[in-house]
Amino acid sequence: MKKTFEYDVVILGGGLAGIYTALNLNKNLKIAILVKDKIEKGSSNLAQGGIAAEVEFDPDKIEEHYEDTLKAGSYLNDKAATRVLVEEAGYNIKNLISLGVNFDRDSNGELVKTLEGAHRSRRILHAGGDATGAKVMADLRETLAKQENITVYEDEMAFEIIKKNKKAIGLIAINQANEPVYFFCQKIVIATGGVGGIYKNSTNEKFAVGDGIALAYRAGINISNMEFVQFHPTGLYEEEKQGQRFLISEAVRGEGAILKNIEGERFMAKYDKERMELAPRDVVSQAIYREMFDTWSDHVYLDITAKPKEFLMKRFPTIYEKCLSIGVDMSKDLIPVAPIEHFLCGGITTDLLGHTTLGNVYAVGECASTGVHGANRLASNSLLECLVYGNRVAKDINENITNGTKLDKVYPLMNEDFKKYNFKAIRTEIREIMDKYVSIVRTKEGLDIAKRIIEKHYKNLVTLEVMSRYYYETLNMVTIAMIIINAALSRPKSIGCHYMISSSLDMIKVDKIIKDALAEDMPNGDVTTDNLIPDGHQSKAMLIAKANGVISGVEVFRRVFELIGGRCNIKFYKKNGDKVSRMEKIALLEGDTKTILKGERVALNLIQRMCGIATETSKYVAKVKGNTKILDTRKTMPGLRYLDKLAVTHGGGTNHRYSLSDMVMLKDNHIDAAGGITEAVRQIKPKVNVKIEVEVETLDQFKEALNTECDIIMLDNMSLDLMAECVKLNNHKKMLEASGNMSLDRVEEVSLTGVDFISVGAITHSVKALDISLKFHEIKD
Repeated sequence: MKKTFEYDVVILGGGLAGIYTALNLNKNLKIAILVKDKIEKGSSNLAQGGIAAEVEFDPDKIEEHYEDTLKAGSYLNDKAATRVLVEEAGYNIKNLISLGVNFDRDSNGELVKTLEGAHRSRRILHAGGDATGAKVMADLRETLAKQENITVYEDEMAFEIIKKNKKAIGLIAINQANEPVYFFCQKIVIATGGVGGIYKNSTNEKFAVGDGIALAYRAGINISNMEFVQFHPTGLYEEEKQGQRFLISEAVRGEGAILKNIEGERFMAKYDKERMELAPRDVVSQAIYREMFDTWSDHVYLDITAKPKEFLMKRFPTIYEKCLSIGVDMSKDLIPVAPIEHFLCGGITTDLLGHTTLGNVYAVGECASTGVHGANRLASNSLLECLVYGNRVAKDINENITNGTKLDKVYPLMNEDFKKYNFKAIRTEIREIMDKYVSIVRTKEGLDIAKRIIEKHYKNLVTLEVMSRYYYETLNMVTIAMIIINAALSRPKSIGCHYMISSSLDMIKVDKIIKDALAEDMPNGDVTTDNLIPDGHQSKAMLIAKANGVISGVEVFRRVFELIGGRCNIKFYKKNGDKVSRMEKIALLEGDTKTILKGERVALNLIQRMCGIATETSKYVAKVKGNTKILDTRKTMPGLRYLDKLAVTHGGGTNHRYSLSDMVMLKDNHIDAAGGITEAVRQIKPKVNVKIEVEVETLDQFKEALNTECDIIMLDNMSLDLMAECVKLNNHKKMLEASGNMSLDRVEEVSLTGVDFISVGAITHSVKALDISLKFHEIKD
């Protein structure tokens, strides 16, 4: 006999989204809430900061909240959905209060509000100081317990949606005894939360592995924006601790905390001088990542010691006690923190009423992709999304459900045998792969590795059919990991919390060059643009070549505007290494006028120089014959060596040593000091594991070098005849490099001697920048 239940509405998930939706449904509806674990658990209970909402219905403040949300989301947000979020916030807060929730109030009974990252106003409501989630959920569970029409099923995990005529008619869950339980209903609401449990380290409970999203995926429901996994900047760092991590709320920075690296330096000015520690989460997390990389550390520090102990104990009682438990008194000590997986911005695709692409199925909360978060969630908008869209889902169900409707019942064929398979090794590997390759910073190469491993596990698991919670949870983990990886690979460009770097391009070096240039150009902002151009002003501009040349610096040009922030879409018509003719279009820029104007000069300076180097290099490359390669030198612009040498490769040249650390170069002074070429090579060979090059000027010196264990011999300032003789004597034993007074007129005949390389300092040290202009051609308010 199959265990079967009938309800009007079945809600999956007992967090804020699930319970709030249930409490807003009509009282005459028979409702079931299925909870995978215990209803007291889940991410909603862990939320510290609060709920972002303008409760006074001030149009200007609501518009500001809207704009802050779009900016934090890199303008990938669904604007209609975001508008709904901010405009219906006040109503739902008042509704929440009417359901028994108590927010913190001041001595006059007014709601207390705080500030968090990327918000321009104090609009964050909180409860219990820093225990908002726990307090809100406790109050709602108390109200829930009084509802006679709602039944809560704990330890029930849904794993399959039952469909008929392209609509859902019910679902199958599995209980603690690993038995299938059938729920037939008119409407299903998926509110199962996030995916943190598929990561090795997360602020989420370990059981939060995206069950509802995997359930929807198996039912053929559309899933979107899964690449946008947000990492909270300030998870509490505890050495050796893995799994669920404690969160240091954004509100701590809202109350004045500053970030310092392990050397005690405040660093956010290097990454976002205007917003500093209150920049959006993606910006702060990526900044911390870079600081940890630069200082060879695995954490940074949060400093709020400027605030008195009494204030901290009252405002942040939970955080204060947790820090004390690991020996940190936040009133006196720096708090060790590191970025940690926190929130999924994508999920099950929904419309403005919470409908998914399968009839009778809704999604709400973190598992839903409403579009309100764009590429990165604004602080404290998560609980607000649960409220606004939970209320909308409930309203739509109330208006489109018929009480007492006879339910269809279909029992799919399946293997109901329980087998105690051990999937621990697979689960461990999934979490390690996600932490290593699908974290804050991603590369295509790393994602490809992750894809191969995860897809192997997925293919093996889907061939099994075992009635086991452990099996279905593991299948859900690998399914969600696969979806995230594929989504990340399908978006090669960085945006928001999806930060892609090219393994062939060192973005840390590139970012440092650009940030130094921007700081030099705008030490105190752009006083003209900031005071003349209104926020939201949009423009189009065309990047045009004013002379023939070779393109270099495409990614660098784009990155300038990414680091400034704001919306700036760039469509390149040329790629690195392409030839460009005079008056030919290189790229089209479209976006915020402020962003384009602020980045224009720095972006042009860098791409003009890089194109100039690539162009000059290409001329030398075109001249040489045979297999001879053009090499650059260390005669580069101070601070720009990385970009100079990158441009050389785009022009078809080859990089010589990047720095003095990369290769031994024995010049005349080194040789004289060591007592000759032979002795110099003999002394240094056992001490290094890099190539050794010896500079020679005469035939005798060449012969001596040829009999040593050096790798390359540089023929410095030799005549053509002497070079040709050295090439003949060498007979391919060593690599030969010609150097000294190499001009465009001379390289062809030098290459005909048969040398392997010709090094040319002129391609970087005295290059002429390619003439490129940026022309605005469409401007609109």
